[in-house]
Amino acid sequence: MNRRNWMAALAVTGLLLSACGDGELVLARNLATGELSAFAKDEVPQDWVVCSSDDCPVPPTVPCQKLSAKTCTLNPECRLKELWCQGTGCACAACEPGKVCPPCNCPPSPPPVCEYTCIPKLPLLCEELKDEKGCSARKDCEWGEFMCPEMACQQGQPCPPCAKTCRAKAPEICQNLDEKQCATRNDCEWQMAACPAVCEDDGKGGCKPCPAVGVCAPKTPVPPPCPVYNAPPADWCLGGKIVIVKDKNGCEHPTCEPIQQGCSDLNAAYIAAVNKAKACNPYSMMPVQECGKLVDSTLFCPICPSYVSIFATAALKELDDLRAKWLALGCDKMEVACPALACQAPKSATCLPSAAGVGVCTPDAP
Repeated sequence: MNRRNWMAALAVTGLLLSACGDGELVLARNLATGELSAFAKDEVPQDWVVCSSDDCPVPPTVPCQKLSAKTCTLNPECRLKELWCQGTGCACAACEPGKVCPPCNCPPSPPPVCEYTCIPKLPLLCEELKDEKGCSARKDCEWGEFMCPEMACQQGQPCPPCAKTCRAKAPEICQNLDEKQCATRNDCEWQMAACPAVCEDDGKGGCKPCPAVGVCAPKTPVPPPCPVYNAPPADWCLGGKIVIVKDKNGCEHPTCEPIQQGCSDLNAAYIAAVNKAKACNPYSMMPVQECGKLVDSTLFCPICPSYVSIFATAALKELDDLRAKWLALGCDKMEVACPALACQAPKSATCLPSAAGVGVCTPDAP
């Protein structure tokens, strides 16, 4: 948004706010969506930051972990890190070092869909260091052959050897640290060993020094180091969504979850179920009003209700199930711009025959 558009937005918002009271307007950015909007200075929402210039960057003081993938690059101190990519298509056999590359007849696959997280630009992650010298210079990194991912190879030719890489070094266990090193670790503590209760005479009228030696021990049980997960085959999660979860030790690993039916799909299915529930028998001689149940016509913007058949048990159950899924997904909390329509709810409905030869619950004229 350039300065002219910004000032125009502020002017329009100022007209809207003038009826409610005076207040200085500021432009702010949403940390999750990147949206720009104008607010009264003292009414900026919690997850928004006030713009300091026309281009409205995210201030460096905002931690990278609070930013979404959409707003990460707006903070000059942050960058995106690829968490996991979900590929599509068939998967070729892995190439094992020292063996011949197996045949692969996979067709070209579309670009993978990746998930990202926002991290600080510096320092670089250990796995981003590509040379031994740079890796060895970092105390928190180590260089070696740790895993052999799938590598490109030429069919019928020997597979390339397993490449050496850099990875984050597992922290030294507390028991291997001396007293000085132990004091620098927040997860360790120095424990003095118990001395004998009886004084051993040193021949000078005093006691010999305590022979016991202290030991460094973990303050709390330290979880085992996180395992390294090899990339799964490209067809591992077809029709699903790869989600990164943490186990009880705080280690991240991927899981494949089925893609849930979205809010728009649920709404469309609900409207179709309402139309099915309107089916009725126009020639019924029963002494009850068949079109006697009033339901919402839609889940999004339920402005005008509809009468349906009280005997459409299967369709009515489907409506209840779809509404339950709708609420479970939190679709009712979505901000939707509903049309400003006035609707007079029908007071009754009659089962009238349609051109298709079946009855349809039709609202009676008011």
